[in-house]
Amino acid sequence: MQTIVSRHVNPIDTAVVSCTEMHTDGIRNAIPTNVEIKGDTRSFTPEVQKLLENKMRKICEGICDMYGALVTSEMVDMASNPKNDKTASVVMEKILSYDHSVLQFKAGLLMDQKLANEVLEILDYSMAEAANMYDKTGKR
Repeated sequence: MQTIVSRHVNPIDTAVVSCTEMHTDGIRNAIPTNVEIKGDTRSFTPEVQKLLENKMRKICEGICDMYGALVTSEMVDMASNPKNDKTASVVMEKILSYDHSVLQFKAGLLMDQKLANEVLEILDYSMAEAANMYDKTGKR
């Protein structure tokens, strides 16, 4: 499964395939008769998501066919692809252009210094990430 991203997804696109759970029917000293593998995929475009699903299905079907096993698969959309909200984009643009010293002063007035520093650290990270995403995509 891990080769799907490295071999089939354009390096410019972002994608993740994670196999995070494996359950069997409990047979300990023989090959299990039933195995359930769960995981997660992440991507930013519907096209890449579809590619991940198709490749995962083909790999599972190929392995099962090779060993004479049956496969069923179910893809559940638990977190749809992110959409850029116009209002959120405007707010983020204002935050990115906001004077950092004013933010420090306001945070210091509203809460104790330790908490203010934690909030500012998170804000710094968020601002850097937002700027990074804006630079990569050129979209708001």
